[in-house]
Amino acid sequence: MSGENRVFSREFKKRVAERILDGESVSSLHHELHIQRSLLYRWRDAYHKEGAAGLQRPVGRPSGMPAAPRPALSPEDAAAQHIVVLERKIAQQSLDIDFFRRAFKRVKESRRNNTETDGTASTERSEPYGGAPGSHRTAALALAPSAEPARPPADPTSLPTWNLTNSIKNATPQEKK
Repeated sequence: MSGENRVFSREFKKRVAERILDGESVSSLHHELHIQRSLLYRWRDAYHKEGAAGLQRPVGRPSGMPAAPRPALSPEDAAAQHIVVLERKIAQQSLDIDFFRRAFKRVKESRRNNTETDGTASTERSEPYGGAPGSHRTAALALAPSAEPARPPADPTSLPTWNLTNSIKNATPQEKK
């Protein structure tokens, strides 16, 4: 019964409200009638305040009724309201610009620090290595010095000692491109 919209008569609501006011528990009525406790409390309060007339009026706007039209604004009021909306947009855009300025400044500082300390600077895009399909090694790895190729050691236990940064630093200027 919980999914249905049940309509209760004013007389039914009055009898239930009188039972509650006579001392019967709301929980027992809830279980007996399968009506939400909050609705039973609303009926009790309305009957206590206004009598049977309080149970007659519906709560809220009837279904299917359109909302009441808003009064038309004068041109000055409409313009003032539009200005307020635009000022909010400007304030939000100003906050966005400040955020991106600070973020861009941090990125520039991070890149500057990486180049000063010979760290690897981030690149815009890695170029795919011409190996097997789906292989995406960077061009720096593919163009390691010919005297000593930059490859990971065959012994898996020594993998932590192999360093991509060293491979890139040891590459010749032509190979870094």
